[in-house]
Amino acid sequence: MFELILIKTAVSVFIIIVLSLVAEHVSPRVSGIISGYPLGAAITLFFLGYEISPTFAASSAVYAVLGLISSQVLAFSYYLISARRKRFSALLSSLGGIAGFICSSFLLGFIHLNALLILPITCLATLGFHLLFQKIENTTITDKKKLSFTLLIGRAVASTVLIILITGIAKAIDVKWAGLFSSFPLTFFPLLVIIHLTYQVEHVHSIIKNLPKGLGSLIFYLVIIHYTYPAYGLYFGTLLGFIASTAYLMVVLSLSGRRSKKGI
Repeated sequence: MFELILIKTAVSVFIIIVLSLVAEHVSPRVSGIISGYPLGAAITLFFLGYEISPTFAASSAVYAVLGLISSQVLAFSYYLISARRKRFSALLSSLGGIAGFICSSFLLGFIHLNALLILPITCLATLGFHLLFQKIENTTITDKKKLSFTLLIGRAVASTVLIILITGIAKAIDVKWAGLFSSFPLTFFPLLVIIHLTYQVEHVHSIIKNLPKGLGSLIFYLVIIHYTYPAYGLYFGTLLGFIASTAYLMVVLSLSGRRSKKGI
């Protein structure tokens, strides 16, 4: 058990540090897109499969797709509050974002949806958020600061605690709720807080703007592991999922880069 906790902590620390450095040295736009890559959810579902069963994780993946709507509600709530509040902005935005995620998850959890409807509904919702965020301007970080090591480690440890809680609670709940809560943006959310506390709120908004573009990568991943975990096991299923999601992400980053150069 202790070894699993160390692995979860190490992976979380690495991912959050990488995303923070991408936002600082490349752009918040790219960091936002990469935030849609299967990171937190992939970690959570892998350990659900490892500690419970691959079949349980595969079934939860269906509802994790639906839970991506709640992740975007969190992002939208964070955006609305941070755009209006100056004092205690990071704290209030964080609390509002978490509240939005929880309320949305419970609402989705009590709505009975056929598994075949979850994918198109989530895709339509993601397109809706993409259009909703279009008015946000992309920005770049020019006055680079040294990111606080303590802050990075603190957020990474917080993410690890959430992963441990979700995987622990999942043993006592069904696949629907495990899937919905596994979609909590374990790496994206700490990234917002780190950039918010270190730079300007406009940089946070740039990350939020580009999240829906990258979420297609996570959708691909979740669909792939839903079918491959029971058939091929955790390791090979995870590999196939990452291959598909990486291919999607490379296409999106390439297209986004071309549009950026054209000033679109």
